[in-house]
Amino acid sequence: RDVSLWNTNDGSIVAKLSYGNTSVMLTGDSTSVTEKIILENSKRSPNTNLASDILKVGHHGSRTSSSHTFVKAIAPKYALISDCKDNTYGHPHSDVLDTLSSFGAEIFRTDLLGTIIMKTDGEKEMFSFRK
Repeated sequence: RDVSLWNTNDGSIVAKLSYGNTSVMLTGDSTSVTEKIILENSKRSPNTNLASDILKVGHHGSRTSSSHTFVKAIAPKYALISDCKDNTYGHPHSDVLDTLSSFGAEIFRTDLLGTIIMKTDGEKEMFSFRK
């Protein structure tokens, strides 16, 4: 779809990467507007499975992303938030953290853990961190 006239964040590329039995939903800076489109498209395509083991949380944990319905559809075991310590935007937003927690996602944040390194053999996920 042509997103050239959209808000830059709404036009973010979203991709699901699958390797063996491990899947990662990469959301860029997408907003709930983009999430809604993805959810609507998945309803029209019966073979679409949005569920993912890992969710790279949209827009640094901004409250404009990671809607309740989107996180429910993804059902992540792990949520990765790329955010800067003491950022002026207040990312990640407490509503987003609450939503992720309500679905049981283990949350990893770069402002607290540093670089997040995820490895998988397609069966299990392993995480390490580097400050």
